[in-house]
Amino acid sequence: MQSARNVCFFFFAFLLLYNGFKEVRMKTVLRKTAAVLFTVVLFLSSVIPVFAQGEEFDDFLFSEWKAMMESDFMSMHFSVRDYRAKGLEKKNISFGETGYAYYQNLVRQDQESLDRLHSFRYDSLSESQKYDYLVYERFLHDEIARSGCADFIEKFNPYSGEFGDLPSMLTEFVFFEKEDIDDYLLLLQDYDRYCEDLLEFTQQQAEKGYFLLDISLDETEQLIDSFLAKQEDNPLIVIFDQNIDAFAGLSEEERTAYKQKNHDIVFQEILPENERIKQELEKLRGSRSVQDSLYYYPDGRGKEYYAALTRYNTGSSDSPQKCFDYLNKALKESMNALVAVTLRMEEEPAGLSFSSPQEILEYLRSHLGHFPENPHENYIVSYLDPSIANPSTRAYYMLCPIDDIDYNVIRINGDLTDGDTTGLYATLAHEGFPGHLYQFTWYVGTNPNPLRNELEMMGYQEGWAQYVQRDLLLQSGLDELSARYFFLNSYFSYAANAAADLAVNGLGYTPEKLAKWMTSVGLEESGAQGLYDYVIMMPGEILSYGYGQMKFLEYRERVIHALGDQFSETEFHQVLLENGPRPFEVLEDDLNRYCKAKGKRLGKGFTFFKSEHIEDIGIAKVLSFFIFHPEALPCILVGALILFILIIGLIVFGIVRLFKKKKRKPAEL
Repeated sequence: MQSARNVCFFFFAFLLLYNGFKEVRMKTVLRKTAAVLFTVVLFLSSVIPVFAQGEEFDDFLFSEWKAMMESDFMSMHFSVRDYRAKGLEKKNISFGETGYAYYQNLVRQDQESLDRLHSFRYDSLSESQKYDYLVYERFLHDEIARSGCADFIEKFNPYSGEFGDLPSMLTEFVFFEKEDIDDYLLLLQDYDRYCEDLLEFTQQQAEKGYFLLDISLDETEQLIDSFLAKQEDNPLIVIFDQNIDAFAGLSEEERTAYKQKNHDIVFQEILPENERIKQELEKLRGSRSVQDSLYYYPDGRGKEYYAALTRYNTGSSDSPQKCFDYLNKALKESMNALVAVTLRMEEEPAGLSFSSPQEILEYLRSHLGHFPENPHENYIVSYLDPSIANPSTRAYYMLCPIDDIDYNVIRINGDLTDGDTTGLYATLAHEGFPGHLYQFTWYVGTNPNPLRNELEMMGYQEGWAQYVQRDLLLQSGLDELSARYFFLNSYFSYAANAAADLAVNGLGYTPEKLAKWMTSVGLEESGAQGLYDYVIMMPGEILSYGYGQMKFLEYRERVIHALGDQFSETEFHQVLLENGPRPFEVLEDDLNRYCKAKGKRLGKGFTFFKSEHIEDIGIAKVLSFFIFHPEALPCILVGALILFILIIGLIVFGIVRLFKKKKRKPAEL
């Protein structure tokens, strides 16, 4: 469109110049030559700055990525295998910085980056650059909002805190070359300093009344105890020794020396530091000024922080109230579908039978018929040591280096997955194929700007991994009703938890009000206190899963409704994937263009799972009504009883009238 406008503009410019020179009585040849030259100059003066700005924009994004990598050693190590080939320098081998001054500086730097981004003319950028612009703009806004609420960032939160992630991050530190071993041991020596910074920041927060809930502190101390219980068999020793033994090119003397140095650091620094941290955290017990959710912190600062978390984790600009209303709709329509499936099932849903995670992943990888083709990457899958497993994480995928997409790692928390093969199948579809591993490597394979690979878009990323479980469960070998039962039950559960998170942390629901809401969506109110404790311990964490999955399901329904017989599952997935993780508003624009290119219009209205043809059983809707409105049941039963009595009364009255009529004497003439 822009090109067409440019052609028209320069054509008319030529005509005007030609006629203008005609007025000054120039010869025809000179007149035409002058008009052409002036038009060319005008064209170049317009086009050259556009080309220059496009190159300058790419240079800007690369410089932002370079600064991001070089300021965060851990990110650089996990993001690239050969940092030199990417033009990076290794400046400081450490765990990084933290604290109030760090977050204040981060806000300032992000604002400077945002101002620099806004200095580029959006319309002058290429199509791919426009996506880079929009995604980076959203990322910076979200980072500024969250970093500006540093009081609420819990470093020792058992589920989302940085401290709890350190052991697993260290065990995942891969040795690509000998230099990496030396870097790792230098990094370990920074452990005490970094933990002290985390602790000092937390102590400053506690002085203001911002600290862990007691139940969160209990969980954190349990994690520390589990880690300390491992001494000679500590995973930081066992896994390091295994990696050293597997590393080629070392002499026996070097192997022994490396193992001994690591052993000494773990016993002399890391284990004692964990013990000290536990003691210091215990001293802060009870220092939190608000024992309820973020909503109840004074001056609205907790609400401000939660609004920032909502934007970051949902990938949507909607308020917590709008997100809550959206999930309420999702829950009711999911329940309709779930009840309909359950009514059709004649027996308990069947389960899957696989012998190992490797067998599951190979099966998943060979059943990607509805997804665009991508390279068949290698992967490593194994179980986590229980002493470093996050109690809320069933498994995780470590993003591969962008210059080595064959190095993919999936770890499984056996405590949460053992004995549940069907659940493990869904988990590995989420983490592996066609979930995180597939999505990330597919996008890296399109050679995007390297900055894009570092910009988290949690609603998209977790939403995608949740959404694709549906397709792979339907191809799992389960009968169709069992497969639908499993994915509908999973979607309902995640959406319910996300809605509860929004209700409690965003809207101020008390346990009592939460219980009433739970009853209204078909959940047992007896679980209200447990759910309340869960969402105030980890505010915002579940939103990307529950809200994100529903956005993908919504888009699927709307595109199917718009395209009808033209709908292609593979094409739909291509559109979802091809521009990488992005805000849902941007993704919706892409789907609008996709439908428009097919001569159709993407409407606004939709019903979850309508295309599944599982919500059309009348009795299912009746049962769902009672599930969502149990308070109406007594009134309906009383009404039915009254109606029954009235009907019986009318029947009796009719019989009595009939007998009286038969006994009545004929009238005299």
